[in-house]
Amino acid sequence: AAGALPVVDGERVEQALAQVCLPDTPAGALDLRALLRAVPATQVLRPRLVLGKGGFALEASLGPAKSPALHGAAASDVLAAARAFEPVALRALSPDAQASLSTLPASTAALAAHGRGLALRRAGRLEAAIAEFEAATRADPAYAAAWLAQAQSLLQAGMAERAEAAAATGAKLPAARALEPGFQLVAALAGGEPGPA
Repeated sequence: AAGALPVVDGERVEQALAQVCLPDTPAGALDLRALLRAVPATQVLRPRLVLGKGGFALEASLGPAKSPALHGAAASDVLAAARAFEPVALRALSPDAQASLSTLPASTAALAAHGRGLALRRAGRLEAAIAEFEAATRADPAYAAAWLAQAQSLLQAGMAERAEAAAATGAKLPAARALEPGFQLVAALAGGEPGPA
């Protein structure tokens, strides 16, 4: 069943690229087959945001096979579009799953700051990226993905103690369960205890 196959999402692609020492490359610029040779996955979810008459919507391909495109319902803002797309993606990735492990923030401000932080980190501007991730966690203190990105960036910038503290804060959140391997990796690399596997 498709739900049993490992899948690498965009954030995990970036983590995998960092782990295998490849350049910090946007997922859209990667050769899909080369990526699948480098990471333990058989599929990649490639979402894209579209603006149509009904508002924002997310569409995605799940590859490398030619599978039908996934479409989320249109919504008035980007965050609502992401929330509408979550169950569609979950069914495609894991048809037998009962509940979503949502990592979405509560506010568009947090989502926007997180996105700016990711773009700045890709550009090598760690100080500015850290500031954006801090803005995201201030806007939504329960946004686990922003805590993880902040911890990863702090670690990249050589601030191990701050990275460990950010990872510890984020790892305690309910939405952190889906990101647990990332939090454990930061804790281990920062010199702390990675916690249970």
